[in-house]
Amino acid sequence: MASLESQLAIKVSGLPEVGNRPCLLSLDGGGVRGLSSLHILRYIMTKVNENRSGDALVKPCQIFDIIGGTSTGGLIAIMLGTLGMDVDECIKAYDTLFEQVFGKKKGFLPTNWKLDVKSAFSSKALRSAVTEIVTKSGRKPDAKFNEGIDHKCKTFVCATSKDTSNTRLLKDYDIPGKPRQNQGMTIVEAAMATSAALSFFDPVKIGDQIYLDGGTGANNPVDRVWNEAQALFGAEDGKIDNVVGCILSIGTGDPGIHSFSKNAWKVLTETLRNLATETEATERRFASTHSYLTASTPRYFRFNVQQGLQNVGLAEYKEAGKIKTVTEEYMDHRNKELEVLKTSEILRAKNSAAPPNIKQLVTEFEYNKAHLSHTAEIFKAPKYRVKDFIGRTAELDRLSDACNANGSSDDKPRIVVIRALGGQGKTQLALKFCYQMRGKMPVFWADAQASKTLKKDLASFAPLLNASISNNADIDARVDATLTTLQVFPTPWLMVFDNYDDPDSFNNIDHFMPSCSHGVIVITTRHENTLKLADKDFKISLDSLSENDAIELLEVTSDGKNLKGHDLPTKEDIVNRLGKHALAVAQAGAYIRDSKISIRDFLQHFEQRKRRVIGDKSEGMNEYRKKLSENTEVETSMNVFTTFELSYSQLSRRGDGVAYHSADVLTLLAFFESKSVSEDLMKSYCEHEDAQLDIEDSISKPEASSKPGVFLTHHAKEWDPDDYCDVLILLSKLSLTQPFTRHDNNLCIVSLHPLVRDWIRIRTDDINSQKYASFAGTCIYRLLDLTPHPNYLYALSLPKTQELQAHLDIHATDRSGLSSKGLVPVYKTPSRDIGWPELLFGYLTDNNGEYNKSVWWFQLSLEQRIKAFGNVPNTKAPYYTHEAILFSQHALASAYKSDGQISEAIKLLEHVVKIEETTLGETYPNRLTSQHELARAYEANGQISEAIKLLEHIVKIEETTLAETHPDRLASQHALANTYKANGQILEAIKLLEHIVKIEETTLAETHPDRLASQYALANTYKANGQILEAINLLEHVVKIEETTLAKTHPDRLISQRALALVYKANAQISEAVKLVS
Repeated sequence: MASLESQLAIKVSGLPEVGNRPCLLSLDGGGVRGLSSLHILRYIMTKVNENRSGDALVKPCQIFDIIGGTSTGGLIAIMLGTLGMDVDECIKAYDTLFEQVFGKKKGFLPTNWKLDVKSAFSSKALRSAVTEIVTKSGRKPDAKFNEGIDHKCKTFVCATSKDTSNTRLLKDYDIPGKPRQNQGMTIVEAAMATSAALSFFDPVKIGDQIYLDGGTGANNPVDRVWNEAQALFGAEDGKIDNVVGCILSIGTGDPGIHSFSKNAWKVLTETLRNLATETEATERRFASTHSYLTASTPRYFRFNVQQGLQNVGLAEYKEAGKIKTVTEEYMDHRNKELEVLKTSEILRAKNSAAPPNIKQLVTEFEYNKAHLSHTAEIFKAPKYRVKDFIGRTAELDRLSDACNANGSSDDKPRIVVIRALGGQGKTQLALKFCYQMRGKMPVFWADAQASKTLKKDLASFAPLLNASISNNADIDARVDATLTTLQVFPTPWLMVFDNYDDPDSFNNIDHFMPSCSHGVIVITTRHENTLKLADKDFKISLDSLSENDAIELLEVTSDGKNLKGHDLPTKEDIVNRLGKHALAVAQAGAYIRDSKISIRDFLQHFEQRKRRVIGDKSEGMNEYRKKLSENTEVETSMNVFTTFELSYSQLSRRGDGVAYHSADVLTLLAFFESKSVSEDLMKSYCEHEDAQLDIEDSISKPEASSKPGVFLTHHAKEWDPDDYCDVLILLSKLSLTQPFTRHDNNLCIVSLHPLVRDWIRIRTDDINSQKYASFAGTCIYRLLDLTPHPNYLYALSLPKTQELQAHLDIHATDRSGLSSKGLVPVYKTPSRDIGWPELLFGYLTDNNGEYNKSVWWFQLSLEQRIKAFGNVPNTKAPYYTHEAILFSQHALASAYKSDGQISEAIKLLEHVVKIEETTLGETYPNRLTSQHELARAYEANGQISEAIKLLEHIVKIEETTLAETHPDRLASQHALANTYKANGQILEAIKLLEHIVKIEETTLAETHPDRLASQYALANTYKANGQILEAINLLEHVVKIEETTLAKTHPDRLISQRALALVYKANAQISEAVKLVS
C-alpha cells in the first residue's frame, strides 16, 4: 500500500499536475570525469526521447526546472541550462574545452617559493575556451549571467569565497522578494568562478570578490539544489516534499583516495581527499534525510560510477574513451537499467515548466495536508474483539485486495459485502481487518441496524475529521459534514457499516456513502439481497467454519491442553451438530470447560436443552422466528440459543450470590446498547443520593434474591467494583459476554453479542422487561444527574455523550414499546422530581444535536409534570409545582428553536413570559431567563429589533439588581452583543464584549469556559471589523489556554484552533496556520 505521504501527494487537490511538477538536476564536480556525468545524462535523455515519432527531441533545459552544478559540473550546468545546449553538443564542447585547457601545463612544481599553491594550468586558456562555447551558442562574449529574465530552466553554479571560505551560489535568476546578487557578472565569469579549482587555475576576481571553485565546500551540490527549489517553489515554510516530480543527482565517478608523491604538499592531499569523501557523504546524508523520496514511488535518483575511474585524474583529458566505456558498462547493469526506466518515465511525463503560481499552490497544499495529516491515526472501531480468532485467512485477503485495488471511475467507493448468518463471525472478521489496517489508513465503524443508528455514528466522525460544522449543528448537518469531508479526503479510508440486517425498512443506505472513488465500505449483513450492493469480486459469503477451524476453536475455548489430539470423532460430531457455527462452537467450549464435563457428555446435555428451546412457544420466540430470513437461520439460532441456555443453567446450578447477581446483570445489560456498557452506569445508580430509595424499598418489601435489579439494590450506597468484576468474569467464562476491557479510569466495559441480546430479550417477559427498562433508564438518569448542571453536559467528553445517547435510544424504543402495552417504565426518584429524568434525557439529546428527539423527551417531561401538578398554577400549591411546569415548557421551547420549529418556540415562550409577568416580580431571575430565551428565539426568526429591545430591557434591569460581575448579567450582555453583531452594529458589539472580557479577566480564572467564550466572541467580532491583529492576539491566548485544559478532540478546542488558523491565513501567516492545524 502506498505511504500516507504519497497518498496525500496524489489525492489532495491544489498541487500542479504530474506533467508540470518541478524536476531538478544536480551535477557533481570532478574535472575531466565530468564527461562521465554527461554520458549518464545522455543515456537517460535517450530513454526520455524514445518513441517520439518525429517530434523534436527534448533537451534538458526543457525538462528540468533547476540545474545546479559545481566546478566542471557547474560548466555543464551553464551549457545545459543557461545556454540551452543538448547533451551531444555539450559532450563535443566539453572534449574540445579540456583538450585546449589541459593540453599544456604551466610548470611542474605545485607551490612557489613562498609555499603557496600555484595553478598548474592557464586560466587564460580556460577563459578563451569558455568564451568560444558562449559565442557558438549565439550569445555575446560579455552576455550577463543574470539578465533579469524568468527562465523556465533556472541555473546556478557553486563557487567558494576566498575571504570567508563559504560556498556562494551564482545564479541566472532571481528569488522573489530578495535583491538580485552578482549584478553585472557575465556567463564567462560565472563559469570561470566555479572552475577555479585549487592548484589547477588561478582564483577569479569578479568585482570586489575573489572566488575559488565550489568543489571544496559543495562538490556534490544536491543539498543546494534542494534548497533553491524550496526558495522558488516551496510554501512559506519552504516545504516541497510532495511537489517535486524528480531530483536527479549525477556524480563523476568514485575517484578513490590515493596518497600523493612525497613531494606533494599536505594541503593538496587533504583538500582532494576531502573532495572524494564529502561527495558520497553528502549523498548518504541527503538520501537519509529525504528517505520518503526513495520510498515505494521513488523520486530521487543518484547515478555515480563506482568502479573504473579511480585512476583517472582530474586533468587527464586523454582518458575520454575510457570514461565513456566505463560509464556505459555501469549504465548497462540490470539494476541501473531499472532506475533509468523509472527516472525516464517521470521525465517523459514532464511537458511544461512549473506553473507561475506554484508557491501559492504548494502553500495551499501544505495547509490542507497539515489540516488532515493525522488521518492515518484516526481509528474509530469497537473494542469487543474475540480473544480466539480462528481461520478466515482467505476472506481477510479479499478485504486487503479491496483496499489495494485501483479506485473506480464512477466516483463511488469500493463496496465489500460480508454476508453470513448471525453468530458466524462477520462482525469479528470486519473487526479483525480494521485492526490490521490501523495506522495504515483512517478507519471508521458505524452501526447500520437502522438509519438513525447509522446517522448517529456518521455524525460522531465529524469532529475526528475536523469537518467544518457549527457549534449547534444538528445531526443531519453533522452527517453531511462527514460525508462531504470524506468525499474530498486526501487519502484512502475504510468504513464498516455493521449489522445492515433490515434492508427492507432501511432501503436508502446508499445515501450515506460519499461520492468518491478512494474509499472502501465494508457492509456486514444477514440478508443475501444485500450482496447486490457489492462490487464485482468483493461479495463475501461466510459459510460455516471449516471442520478443522471449528475443532480448533472448540479446543481453544474448552481446554486446549487436555482436549487437543483426543477423541477426534466426538469433536467432529459436536462441531457438525452445531453446524460449525462459530458462536455456538465457542459457547459449547465454554460450557464444557466450566461444567468440567467430558466432550462425550456435552452432546447429551445439548440435545436435552435443545428440545426445550425448540418447544418454546412464547410470543417473544414466535416473533423472533418470523424475523429470521430463512429456515437455515432458524435452525442456527436455535442451536446457538441452546448453547446459551446450557451456559445460563450453570448460573442457577451454582446457587451462590455471584451467580444470582450474574443472571440479573446479564439481563440488565440487554436493556442498554449492549455492544459497549460502561461500569459507571451501574456505579452512578448506586452512588446517587436517590439510592436511599432502593434501601428503603428493599427493607419494606423483601423479595427473593433473584428479583430484577437485585444486584443494584444490593449495592445501593455501597458500590463494590470487585463484586461487579467477579460477575463479569463469570459471564465471560461462560461466553455469555465478551471478555471485558477497561477504560483509562479503570472502569470496566462489557459487551454482548447481538444474538445473546436477542436471546435474553426473548426469555424476559413484559412485566420483567418493564422492571429492567426502569432500572436501565434510572441508571442513565442518575449518571446524568451527577453532572453538575444540565447546561454543563458539555463537561462530559464527546465520546461519553454519544455512548449515553446510544443507551438512551435503546431505552426510548423500549419505553415506546412498553407504553403501548400500558407498561410505562418508572424511574426511581422522589415525587417532587417527577419529569426530571425526562428533562435530563432531553438535555442530553439536545447536546448531541438530535433536536427532534429532545423535543420528544421534553414533551414527556411536561406531560408528566402537568399530570402530577396540574396545568394552571395553584397559588396554594408549593411553588416548585408550577415552577417545574414552566421549566419544562422553557426547555421544550428551546428544543423547538433548535429543531427549526421557531414559531412553536416563540408561541410557547411568549406563554411562559406572560405567566411569569403576572406571577413573578420584574427582577425575578426565572422571569429574566425566559425573556432572554424569547429574545434568542426572536433573533433566530429574524425579528432582530424585537430581540434587541427585549435584551436591552433585561440588561437594564440586571444593571440595577445584579453586581457588575454577576454571571447572569454578563451572559445577558454577551447575548446583546451577539445580537448587535447580527444587526451590523459591530462597534456596539465590540464595546460591550470588551467590557465583558475586562470584567471576567478580574473575576474568573484564566481557564474558565465563560471567560474563554467571551474572548473568542470578541476575537471574531474584531475580525468582522477588520481588526485582524487584535483578533490574532486574543485567539492565540484562547488556543494556548485550551491546549492545556481541553482534550485534543474537544469541539471547543478544535473550533478555536480552526478560527485562529483562518485568521492567520487572512493575515498571510500561512506557515503559522499550517503548524496550527497539523
